[in-house]
Amino acid sequence: MRGVHTHMRRLVRQMKTVRMMLAVTVGVGFVNGVLLIIQSYNLAQVVNYVFLKHARLNQIKPWLWLLFGLILIRGVFIWLNQAVSSHLAIRLVMFLFAVLSYYNTNLFSKVSIDPGAMPVLAAMTLLSVPFFIHTKRDGWAFFMTSLTIVFSSVTVFLHMFPRVMISSLNPDWSLTIYNAASGAYSLRVMTIITITVLPFVLLY
Repeated sequence: MRGVHTHMRRLVRQMKTVRMMLAVTVGVGFVNGVLLIIQSYNLAQVVNYVFLKHARLNQIKPWLWLLFGLILIRGVFIWLNQAVSSHLAIRLVMFLFAVLSYYNTNLFSKVSIDPGAMPVLAAMTLLSVPFFIHTKRDGWAFFMTSLTIVFSSVTVFLHMFPRVMISSLNPDWSLTIYNAASGAYSLRVMTIITITVLPFVLLY
């Protein structure tokens, strides 16, 4: 029960984060729309003064500076909106996966093998990726991302063991390493074929 309550608290925290990021995305989009209207009005004024009133450069300079500032501000807001939206999409996928797994399977309520420090290592390697990207160490960033995938996969499969695919209809119908494995004779034949043929495939 303690594990179930812990996962429920994590889901609630994740939901609050998703709501906040969604609100930020909507707010940034609204502000960006208002800035677009102001920029269009400003551009119309510049066109009006130049082509209809034949204004000089000094007369329209304030409008040009305002137009330049609006373009810069909108660029920042567009970048922020895209960054938040992509991050929000990842959070939403993770949140939906956690919610569906919690309510449709016994993934969180039945722990087979304690993953130990694997989740902590996955989180540490994931958090180190932005640092290596910021310091232009692409090789280390790629290596840490690979370690994150390895540690996360090991955590999930240790948590699921001996299950390979969890049934959402009946836990007894889940696919395990035992009912998914081939017979002893098939495994023996495949082992012999692999040992004898694989070297030639690698050499080729």
